[in-house]
Amino acid sequence: MWPFTKKQKSDDLDKKRLQAFGELAVISSLCIGPDRIPVMHGKRDTPNNVSDSGWTLSSCKETPEFLADSSNYKLVPLERMIAADPTLAPLRDMPLGSEITRKLVSEPWRFIVGDKVIDDDGKTVGGVR
Repeated sequence: MWPFTKKQKSDDLDKKRLQAFGELAVISSLCIGPDRIPVMHGKRDTPNNVSDSGWTLSSCKETPEFLADSSNYKLVPLERMIAADPTLAPLRDMPLGSEITRKLVSEPWRFIVGDKVIDDDGKTVGGVR
């Protein structure tokens, strides 16, 4: 078989990616770089592979046009995002299916359940726009 090496399976590449970078998250480009704005919303879906954290993070400032263009999102190591913004640390332990939001960076993360925003005590504190 040419070139005399076995083609790596996708799983092997994902494992190497995990070893090199840790779990990855899909991040709005508005939340990356020197002029970044804070992450204010997150949703954790079932991971697609071993290096996928399942998280998609955004600022809540994205327009419908921005959201429609997948090139506006980047894969970033979740730990790198947490290093830049320690308020993201609780995301490590949140279960699959979690959807979270906050109005201010200084506020705790609140869960979105259905169309309601729920605080840590299980009280409804608002609705989803």
